[in-house]
Amino acid sequence: MLKIAAHVHTLGTSGCAEVSPADVVRLYKKAEYDGIVVTNHYMKGVFEGYYAPMPHERQIEFYIAAYRETKRFADEAGMLAFLGMELNLERYNVPGSTYPVYEFLCYGVTESFLRQNHRLFDLSQEQAFNLLSSNGIAMCQAHPFRTRTRFADPFLMHGAEVFNGNPRHNSRDRVAQAAAKAYDFIEVAGDDFHRPEDCGRAALYVPDGTDTDEKLANALLARETRVSFRNFGAKKWA
Repeated sequence: MLKIAAHVHTLGTSGCAEVSPADVVRLYKKAEYDGIVVTNHYMKGVFEGYYAPMPHERQIEFYIAAYRETKRFADEAGMLAFLGMELNLERYNVPGSTYPVYEFLCYGVTESFLRQNHRLFDLSQEQAFNLLSSNGIAMCQAHPFRTRTRFADPFLMHGAEVFNGNPRHNSRDRVAQAAAKAYDFIEVAGDDFHRPEDCGRAALYVPDGTDTDEKLANALLARETRVSFRNFGAKKWA
């Protein structure tokens, strides 16, 4: 199977990320990963507050450019790069707070999908789930039990992140793991990579030959994947 980093943010497109696409690839290559899913934040606050003012069509091209830059370096390193997103649904956010309430890791995203479907952050969870599902995209809630996050409607998503490796947040992973079993979720695990020290805490294993966004989503939806992770400071992988 292939070892994939399933939750990665890159400098320039996710305002909270500190590592360039070139260095992201270098770090994950050194950590012996086969591929990276670029899941930069797709949220209203980032598009309208962090990006320079521009039409939404140009914002999408800017968003895609970070993935394409990562893919260029990944190709040179003999690695895979997939286009994903961490989608925040704006309507559920708490007024006056910048912290997102619902975020969903989306796998199987394509450039054409993003160009054809604008302002996804304006959708309800039901609208997002129906749209993504109809396009073969897997929708899994990121860190569903993290402090200040709320568990979304479990019947309007495919799965959940059962381990989030970000050491600067309390993601209450054991609660997420219990919920995933209770709702028979597809499981994903990710580093939630923003800084160099975040690399290598979690992995998503996918079948050999999974080399396109569509194949990645199909593998998840067919439950042909498995997760692996380690606790902070621990050397033994679960």
